[in-house]
Amino acid sequence: YPPGNLRSISISQEDYDCMKPGEFLNDTCIEFYFKYLERSLEVGDPDLGEQVYCFNTFFYKQLTQTNGEGGGGAMGPGSLAEVNYKAVKKWTSKARLFERDYIFIPIHENFHWYLALICNPGKCLIEDEEKEDKDAEWLYLALTLPHLFPLPSPFIVIFDSLDGRHPRVFSHLRAYLNEEAHHKLGRAVDFSRIRGVYAKVPRQSNFCDCGVFLLHYVERFLANPKKFTQILAVSGEEH
Repeated sequence: YPPGNLRSISISQEDYDCMKPGEFLNDTCIEFYFKYLERSLEVGDPDLGEQVYCFNTFFYKQLTQTNGEGGGGAMGPGSLAEVNYKAVKKWTSKARLFERDYIFIPIHENFHWYLALICNPGKCLIEDEEKEDKDAEWLYLALTLPHLFPLPSPFIVIFDSLDGRHPRVFSHLRAYLNEEAHHKLGRAVDFSRIRGVYAKVPRQSNFCDCGVFLLHYVERFLANPKKFTQILAVSGEEH
């Protein structure tokens, strides 16, 4: 899926069996549903589709397999984690990542799926101190009066159905954004200012439904991203 596309995802019987009760969704099932959601946006809400970018299930693993090698680029002062940017540098060659408002990263660690979401990364591309002061004031108003002001400030959200804590993920993604801006835009940007929050979400009651919850989070967020962005900005738990 989708049919006739060079990057289509095919579901085998083995993949289908992963959808049975008591089984874990595998990476193919996760990517299949991501493709379905992306296609649904292309048809039903193309404007929103242009604002969304979904990494595949291998992105975070590749990014964090450093083997002692750095990313080979400019690391911002707030970036505590080492990343292997070279391994994923070409993955966004045509994506223009900083023009997207919502970047989804499915993560699989220790037999558990959870989701990271980067909101408004392009807002960190501040050109002068006057613009930075303006953004700080706007952020304050957005946090205190969210019903009157849209939130322009970027932040990273983690959705985890087991309510786990993942401080390294925030650090890895900040470092990745530093590298991406340096290599794709030729700019040294301090992404350490990006807030990190944990979303307060429904939790799984068993050991195997984490993949289903991850997909549900994405689906619900895309139903009204502006509303959920404001809710997450003011009610998410700071990491």
